[in-house]
Amino acid sequence: MTKKVAIDIVARDKTKAALSGVNKGLNKLKGQVFNLRNAFAGLGIALVGREFLNTSRSVEQLRVRFKFLFGSAKEGAKAFDNLTTFAARVPFSLEEIAGASGSLAVVAKDADDLNRVLEITGNVAAVTGLDFRTAAEQIQRSFAGGIGAADLFRERGVRALLGFKAGAKVTIEETVDAFERDFSGDGRFGKATQSLAQTFDGTYQCLEINFSSLNLR
Repeated sequence: MTKKVAIDIVARDKTKAALSGVNKGLNKLKGQVFNLRNAFAGLGIALVGREFLNTSRSVEQLRVRFKFLFGSAKEGAKAFDNLTTFAARVPFSLEEIAGASGSLAVVAKDADDLNRVLEITGNVAAVTGLDFRTAAEQIQRSFAGGIGAADLFRERGVRALLGFKAGAKVTIEETVDAFERDFSGDGRFGKATQSLAQTFDGTYQCLEINFSSLNLR
């Protein structure tokens, strides 16, 4: 009898110790899950912050580049203001526009003319489905070497939209005039960017850029 009681006591003690160990393990696991969740939340915030910093750096570098591309600090600052105003009302990311602006500045006569080139590029991007940066690179090629220099525009049917026949030789002047006629002002595709901006995604993008611009001006 005494031996059985002793065995029962030892068994209860071991069971209690085992349960205590399980509880400690569960508490430790809970803490690890909680810490992991916080780590992922922190990582998300860090990634957003990092993305914002990268965009800020790109925009600040563009401000400096514009000073040289447009020949003076005053003209460069004007071009930069025109760009951020444009970015706030179109459905393209500020990073895309900033990345594309170097190409567009090369074919713009001055800060005011940059507005014209930005408008054309935005409408071309909206119609073709190209991202803004790719559209800008093709515009730069078209304005510098004629529509024949822009391979992607031929593939996307832009050459045909402008009324140029396949194989026909088109001058730079004719190319620029055609883009101005159809992709700016009251042209056939002059409101394409505006229409795209009214979609859900476009509205969200414009709001996001407006928020960002408050911190970048």
